[in-house]
Amino acid sequence: WYANGQWEETYGWDSREILNAATMPHVLVDNGDGTWTFKQHTWKGREVGDRDSNPTPSFVGRTINRMWAYKGRMCILSDENFIASQVGHFENFYRSTCTQLLDEDPIDIASPNSRGALLGQAMDFDGQLLLFSQFEQFRLESDREGVLSPNTVSIKRVNSYNNAVGVEPTYIGPNVIFVDDFRGRAYASLREYQIDRTFGREIAPSITEHVPELIPSGVYRIMSSSSDNILFLLSEADRKKLWFYNFFNNEEGKVLSAWQI
Repeated sequence: WYANGQWEETYGWDSREILNAATMPHVLVDNGDGTWTFKQHTWKGREVGDRDSNPTPSFVGRTINRMWAYKGRMCILSDENFIASQVGHFENFYRSTCTQLLDEDPIDIASPNSRGALLGQAMDFDGQLLLFSQFEQFRLESDREGVLSPNTVSIKRVNSYNNAVGVEPTYIGPNVIFVDDFRGRAYASLREYQIDRTFGREIAPSITEHVPELIPSGVYRIMSSSSDNILFLLSEADRKKLWFYNFFNNEEGKVLSAWQI
C-alpha cells in the first residue's frame, strides 16, 4: 500500500493474523518484591504477505511439546515440526518481509520419515540439536558456519532407538542419557547417546544391559551431576526409592560404572 509518501509492504486482503495470547505460552514475571505475576504475553502476528507467502506457524491449533531458547531464537516442538522464532525476537514467528527469505527469518520444518511420531525433546549434542521422538532421533543441521537459517536448515534422521518422550533426557559429560521405557514391559532401560570413538558413528548403547531387571517401568525423572559422576532416577513403581548410577571417565572414556538403590 501507499503510505507516508511511499509504497510499503503490508498484508494481503483479509490476511491480517494475530496469535491468541490466551492459548499461547504465558510468562512468569518477578515483581522484585518477593511476589510473582503469571500473565499472558504479547505475540506478533502476520504484518506482511498472506497465508501462502507467510503461513501460520504450524503449532497453531496443536499442542506445544517443548519450548526453549537456542541461538537467539525461541524454539518449539509441535507434532512432527521444529519451529523457531525470528532471531532476537522470541515473540515473532512470522516473516518480516516476503520480498526475500532472510537468514534471521523464522523456521518451520517437519521431520522426515518420522512414522507419525511426535517430536518431544531436544538436546544440544556435538554442536547441533538432537531431536527425539518416541521411536527415532533426528539431527537439526545448520550450515557449515553453524548459522541456523531457513535457507539452509534441514532435519536428518540419524537413529531409531526407542525413547520415553515424557522423560527429559540429561547429560553425562558430552553424552546424552535417555530412557527406553514402555508400560507394556516390566523394566526400563537407559541409553547413553554418544559418538563412537572408533568409527565416528552416533550410537546409544544401554547402560543397564548388565542389570536388565533393576529399574522398574514407570521412570518419570532422571538427573545427573557430571562433577560428582553420578546419575539418579525416579520411578512411579516405588516412590520411596532412588536408583543411582555411579561412573568414572578418563581420557579413554568410561572406565568404571555401577548401579545401586
